[in-house]
Amino acid sequence: IIQKTMKHLLRLVLAGICLVLVGCSGHTASEITHLPFKADEEDRWGMIGVDGKVLFENEFENEPSAVRNGIFFVKNLDGLYEYYTAETKPKRINNKAYLAAGAFIEDVAPVVEPEQPISFIRRDGTTAFVLDKYKNEPIKGAWNFNDGMAIIHTAGGEGFINPQGEIVIEPRYRQVQPFSEGAAVVWNEDNTGAVIDKTGKKLFDLKDQKIRYLDYHNDLMACVDVQNFGKYATSGEFLKAVAIDYFLDKQGKKVMSIPSNIIVSGGVVHNHMVCYQSSEDKTFAGIMDKKGQMIIRPKYDVSQSGSAEVCIEKGFICMADKGKWGLI
Repeated sequence: IIQKTMKHLLRLVLAGICLVLVGCSGHTASEITHLPFKADEEDRWGMIGVDGKVLFENEFENEPSAVRNGIFFVKNLDGLYEYYTAETKPKRINNKAYLAAGAFIEDVAPVVEPEQPISFIRRDGTTAFVLDKYKNEPIKGAWNFNDGMAIIHTAGGEGFINPQGEIVIEPRYRQVQPFSEGAAVVWNEDNTGAVIDKTGKKLFDLKDQKIRYLDYHNDLMACVDVQNFGKYATSGEFLKAVAIDYFLDKQGKKVMSIPSNIIVSGGVVHNHMVCYQSSEDKTFAGIMDKKGQMIIRPKYDVSQSGSAEVCIEKGFICMADKGKWGLI
């Protein structure tokens, strides 16, 4: 039983580590501390810490969320979400069940009760604020907080609120992306784009509509040529389809173009990024710093991993090699 349990734990923890690292990258408001797991396929869901210690097991029929700020949510047998404390014997934080639920970031979480507008609740289960209407238009959507700002959506467009529920950037944009490092990408109705700060001030224009602009990490924004999706995705060359073309700094200037023989498919995380090289029918991964210097040459065979995503956080790298995942 121990061998069988540990085998499943290792498989799920290694897969979960990538989720933890992605969830933490560039954002320190609320790190993931525990992940859902099953000790056996026939078991109910339990929760395991990122340190490998089991908090509880064989408890929930439906898969819980990861734990942030000591709280997780899970669907009950009626298909509604309930919030629980992350303890050896989890306790509900209130007696309510929700149609939609989000994680606790900035100490609040977005929820929707049946036949009620969107609201955010505190960790004790009480209501922090309600998002009903803006200028007589109903608020139709809200996202988790990122970098101290949360996206809201109305019929008039998208904008941002602060952790007190105050609208700080009115919802007038066709589309917005989450804030990171004090900046966010926004798109107007005429398809013109820009990067703004938390006051709504425009920092610089984005003129190339053929580029997909990602979040800032370590003062650099990764830019992906969307034309590559149609060019490579259908042929199975997914890495080339999402390859980064260049980076923008906080002034909107192009920096560090990627060498033609190197593929980078993720942004800069803690001054490092994953790079790939292909040789015949195999693909190898390594690590570069944000100056373009090779830290670990592309030597890990990721061809059999089924996923090319590699995560970097706090001095560790989650890496695949010849069909197996591990930490280096």
